[in-house]
Amino acid sequence: MNWSVVGPAVFSLIGVTLGTSGTLIGQYLTTRTTKAQALAERRTALRAERKTAILEFMETAKQVERFIEQRVHSGERPEGSVELTNRMWFLQQCVDLVSTAPVRNTVTDYAEGLHSLLYQELPTERHVWALMSEKRQPFVDSARVELGTATKELGTPERP
Repeated sequence: MNWSVVGPAVFSLIGVTLGTSGTLIGQYLTTRTTKAQALAERRTALRAERKTAILEFMETAKQVERFIEQRVHSGERPEGSVELTNRMWFLQQCVDLVSTAPVRNTVTDYAEGLHSLLYQELPTERHVWALMSEKRQPFVDSARVELGTATKELGTPERP
């Protein structure tokens, strides 16, 4: 066997093998990075959807709270209560669509509490704001966890 003839062929074959291996490894790493980037983008988009749904619900819930306060002072439901509570329930369902179970549970409890205070007999033994806060705070806490803002590093103290 003459190495002057076989040697270049073997080295060429080794070069092709190394080149192919390098290309395959490079493609694998690129695909893995692209998948990780796509996953990060999906997570960011989902967080943005959740944040929008939560903020819109909170804005409407605050208006319902104002209506409840007006009802406490006047004894009657303010005009527009039906439309506003319909909007609140619609936004509650929007939050329900994009959120995890803890947020779904607390947003429903909060909406039910507000609806009850606006349409049923007002409690006489407890201040109405304490009742609203009792339902609002668990929702706010679960929303903070959902959005990733319930950490000490971000300046929001975690609640027990």
